[in-house]
Amino acid sequence: MIEESIVQPFFNAEIIDFKLIGSGWHNRLFLINNCHVARLSFTEHGKQKMILYNKVQDSIKLPINTPKYESLKLINDSSLYTALAIYKYFDGSQANFQNLSKSNILLLAQSISEIHKLNFLDLFDNTNILKTLEEEFENLQKYVYPHLLKSEVTFINNLYSKYLKSNITQNVIPKFVHGDITEKNMVLSDGKLTALIDWDGIHYDDPMFDFSRFTINMIDKILSQYPNKEFLGENIFFRYLFYRIRKHTYAMYYSIENELYINLWDELYKKFKSVKSEYKHLYNLV
Repeated sequence: MIEESIVQPFFNAEIIDFKLIGSGWHNRLFLINNCHVARLSFTEHGKQKMILYNKVQDSIKLPINTPKYESLKLINDSSLYTALAIYKYFDGSQANFQNLSKSNILLLAQSISEIHKLNFLDLFDNTNILKTLEEEFENLQKYVYPHLLKSEVTFINNLYSKYLKSNITQNVIPKFVHGDITEKNMVLSDGKLTALIDWDGIHYDDPMFDFSRFTINMIDKILSQYPNKEFLGENIFFRYLFYRIRKHTYAMYYSIENELYINLWDELYKKFKSVKSEYKHLYNLV
């Protein structure tokens, strides 16, 4: 396996066992000897996010564990990969939002709060939420709309227009966000939340972005335990709804704009239709 040959020179022991354990938009993850993870980026975006996380990782102090890169190698001599990071593997099971205990919900809410307190503004070029969303809306119209039904275009138009014209973004203070707080990125050991992994999505955004992966019947539970209520601002539920749907609209755009992911379109479109069906009657989006 070519990945093992890339990793071995930078791992401080002989590799006995090496297997793929995950793959995302920009990275592939391999488990080394059941104790370490090799994160290999195959895009320039993934490489830059790894460099960024390496700069901030020591400042991220949560009540649960986070990955700490033991080594980061920028790869210039491979046509397949752009960067490699090696860090400790957190053994455990994937979380299930519906079955999270009260103590785990509290731990998660406290962890998200600590993330939002962090200040890395000097490391990010774009923290203007309104500008980002306006450009994104234009891209959806250009790239995604030709592939959608008229009713689906109306749904997205109503969602983005209502959000952008409401001046909500002007009253939201952007915060440092994890960007991908999902079940698969939460590690449980003996029933307790012990780690939050995969920090590839870090950026500055509306703090509600980090709550958008939670189901509608869980959002109140997690927000009630979130200590920094002043960060949340107004129109909380609509902002939650917007970012929950936006995840799918942006993914569709990204798959079309990047040929590497065009084969994901059918799966992403199916997810969008599902979320549209779930929320279409809220806020007159149809």
